[in-house]
Amino acid sequence: MLTIVLSAAVATALAQQPLPSAAAAPQAAARFAAMPPSRVMAELQRPAAPPKLPTDAVDRDVEPPILSQFESKTTVNAGGLMTIKLQVSDDLSGIASIYARAVGPGANIWVELRPSFPRTTFSGKIVAKVSEYTTPGTYTFDRVDLYDGAGSGRYYGAAALAAMGNTQVVVRNTHGSDGIPPTLNRGQILTPELSVSAYQPGTIQAAVAGVMLAVTDTGETRVSGAKQISVEFCKLDQSKCFDVSGYAGLEGRTSHDFEAGGRPAWRGATAGNYYPMWVTMLDWAGNTVILKGTRFGGSTDFSTLFVNGDQITLTP
Repeated sequence: MLTIVLSAAVATALAQQPLPSAAAAPQAAARFAAMPPSRVMAELQRPAAPPKLPTDAVDRDVEPPILSQFESKTTVNAGGLMTIKLQVSDDLSGIASIYARAVGPGANIWVELRPSFPRTTFSGKIVAKVSEYTTPGTYTFDRVDLYDGAGSGRYYGAAALAAMGNTQVVVRNTHGSDGIPPTLNRGQILTPELSVSAYQPGTIQAAVAGVMLAVTDTGETRVSGAKQISVEFCKLDQSKCFDVSGYAGLEGRTSHDFEAGGRPAWRGATAGNYYPMWVTMLDWAGNTVILKGTRFGGSTDFSTLFVNGDQITLTP
């Protein structure tokens, strides 16, 4: 079974490379490796056709943000705070998001900033909590992604970051670590047939499609437990897709049966047969695994993992 494990240490030395607009990025598994788990889930659950912002300023801003300073702290305890110092500027629409990734022996460490107000300059420190389950060892910041309010992005690779300052941090962990992503054992379609024009009983909201996934999690010396899952269903021609997602509110469990739900009508899904294209699973340690179905060129046969078949039929 081929899986894409985001905790793998995949380093890049490319600097100041323009990124495609986040909304226009192609749906390919490779792009997920450069995203924090929170953004992977957001990408899989984003609307099929996000509304275009009407302001002239957004239309005119084609220059991505620029990073002029980067430096990380040198040591951190698992469960403690990771700090990086940086300077970022944007010429017009303002800084919308900053993602910094450190790779090492365990799950990637992510430091993120998504300002509520998009200033054109940022100079200071960004702080993020390092998971208490993080595998001890040396981690290296190998990528920083910057996006502005117009969706223009730029990334800086390992060599560019190292030229600005320290990029290595030693993580200490005396509590036990989990560097192993969750495993999908089986699934079940809870709504084999659903009308896209129907309402959820007793409400005026669109009907909910449902899936159950039985997931297990193991660790090196400690189990963090599965935290969140998302399944994206698509027509075979990938012309229409929708997603369902589920969340576990308790850490430390070696197994959990997720009941995930989503509203196909909200994603613009139309009548037809839909099959799982992507299954994404995240544990509390930050380990993420993405599976792609064989029907779409991947190597995971969901038809054998789902006890009642892997098809959801949407009717008018």
